[in-house]
Amino acid sequence: MFIYTMPTEEAIVLAGLERYLSSMVIFFIGIVSFNLVINIEQSLHIQQGPKRDYKAFKSIQTKRIYQNSALICTALTLSFLFSEINGMNSMNQSYADTIPGKVTAAVGDQMLLDTQNKFLIYAEDTDNQLSNFSLQYAVKYFLFSPNVDGISTFALEDKSTLDNYDYLLILDDNSVLDGLKLTSKKDLTSSKLYKIDHQQLLEIDPATLSE
Repeated sequence: MFIYTMPTEEAIVLAGLERYLSSMVIFFIGIVSFNLVINIEQSLHIQQGPKRDYKAFKSIQTKRIYQNSALICTALTLSFLFSEINGMNSMNQSYADTIPGKVTAAVGDQMLLDTQNKFLIYAEDTDNQLSNFSLQYAVKYFLFSPNVDGISTFALEDKSTLDNYDYLLILDDNSVLDGLKLTSKKDLTSSKLYKIDHQQLLEIDPATLSE
């Protein structure tokens, strides 16, 4: 249904194949569930006309089974619903402290492919976020650019490294800022994106990247 009916403009903005697959799985589960409920109902009552009444069950026992099953399914549904809501609320509350949350706060979510500019990330290698490339992957995803590198150390003698990149993304507020202050006219802060212009750092609004 998604593959054949979704507009191309909408499909381009979506976040990957997993949304298609998840939707297909949920759609399939829904069809199976509807058919299961219909079959169970048909096995527990006898249709006596266009409308059912309280005597339409095969026996009192089947009516009791039907009622108890309905109550149990309702209780389970409400339990799963509340559990899912609490889980989503918990994820939303902790999202700002995750790698995607930090990257989104700094660069937003770019929708236009950028193959021209090169980006350098400075961040501490906490939980091996740089070593296992999870941070670089997140930045590539939200910047929609393949040209992303990451470093966890920066010395004053390495300032020439900046000339190889167009933008610098600083995610961690630590000693690296003291060294980089010499290349900026203003005090640098973390979770900000800076344009590199002849070793000078100029803070920019990430929204201007798509202009």
